Amino acid sequence: MGRFALTLSATLAASSAGAQAVSDPVEPAEIRVVGKQDPAGLLPDQKVPRAQSAISADFIVKQAPTLNAFQLVTLLPGANVASSDPYGLSTSSSLTLRGLGQDEIGVLMEGAPQNDIGYYYAYPSQFADPENLKRISLAQGSVDIDSPTLGGAGGLLSLALDDPKARRGALVDLSLGSYAARRAFVRIDSGTIGNTGLKAFLSYSNTRADNWRGAGYDTRQHIDAKLLNEWGAGNRASLALSYNDANSSSYPSPTLAEWNAQGRGFNYDKRYTEGNTNYWRLYRAPFRNLYASAPVHLVLTDRLALDSTTYLQFGYGNSPYGTQLTTEGNFLGTEELAQPIALPGAVDGVATVLGNYTGDQMRTGNVSKLTFKTGAHTLTAGLWFDYGTDRVTQSYTSIDADGQPFDRWGYRAKAIRTADGRL
Repeated sequence: MGRFALTLSATLAASSAGAQAVSDPVEPAEIRVVGKQDPAGLLPDQKVPRAQSAISADFIVKQAPTLNAFQLVTLLPGANVASSDPYGLSTSSSLTLRGLGQDEIGVLMEGAPQNDIGYYYAYPSQFADPENLKRISLAQGSVDIDSPTLGGAGGLLSLALDDPKARRGALVDLSLGSYAARRAFVRIDSGTIGNTGLKAFLSYSNTRADNWRGAGYDTRQHIDAKLLNEWGAGNRASLALSYNDANSSSYPSPTLAEWNAQGRGFNYDKRYTEGNTNYWRLYRAPFRNLYASAPVHLVLTDRLALDSTTYLQFGYGNSPYGTQLTTEGNFLGTEELAQPIALPGAVDGVATVLGNYTGDQMRTGNVSKLTFKTGAHTLTAGLWFDYGTDRVTQSYTSIDADGQPFDRWGYRAKAIRTADGRL
């Protein structure tokens, strides 16, 4: 066997040498390499002098369409994300940076602050649909001086909406999943409108999914829209709108013993019985909110630029719970009520009711800055105006014999009142 191998090798070598002696010169082969910058959309190059990372649309479109902004940045350096449900519908999702929580992390969308005016929290289930996001960036550490956010010691999460397409078109996305999850998304792009230079898109999504443990389900309806005009050498103005209408479940936290005993079955009760304050329908939190942002970028000279963003935010919702009231022996603050309260469904002077903790919020403002560049230096001067109100009301609403609240929104018109008409 070894002799055969040696003979064969010698024959091949001789043949090769003969071929080289008689063959014509061969032209070098042309090799073309075609690549795309940032093909995956994860961690694109950053040009800012700070600890910042990002994801782009190329990465976002490969993820599950129900994920919220916090869940999408899970892979970014420094991001510690916790979710209470797999579809990003719950308001209990959390983001931590360098040990600082959500009330210390600023959130912007199209340059407008998204944090709650009362507690400085941000709720990612209310943000834009992922199909409409062009980029999400996450910066660690204290935010820039020109970022309009109050609680930004931990970092800054910035969301940029996709620009409307130059050509008219439509996108339809349908999804089905575990826990009876279903989602429909529709987006329509107008294309460039005549000779105006304007282009716009409008999208609508509807999502529903059962709770991943215990009874209950979540729903979410969402609308995004953007109008854009670009002209000259880098000038642009846009108007972005984002509306959200959701009913979200809250998950009670089990002890280790409760989890070992019930596992995924641990949650609020599936069925209502008289006097039960642990029924799941008494813990569904409805919330509606509208975000509007109008960023403008004007190139005044080759060295001077003006950026201005006007924003508006409305929100109303309820964080309810089950409790019991008695017809007598009640206090309104420190005042003892002399007359009994009329409670529908009361048995022996006690009724199970829905406890309401409603928030009615409004926020508006403008952040503007002038940027002057000369050589290696950049000078910035700006002004930020912000005004907000947050009205919190605690009241009670009656429920029917099946445990269904008469009004899950906690509106004052349907709340239980004292004998003299006070809440």
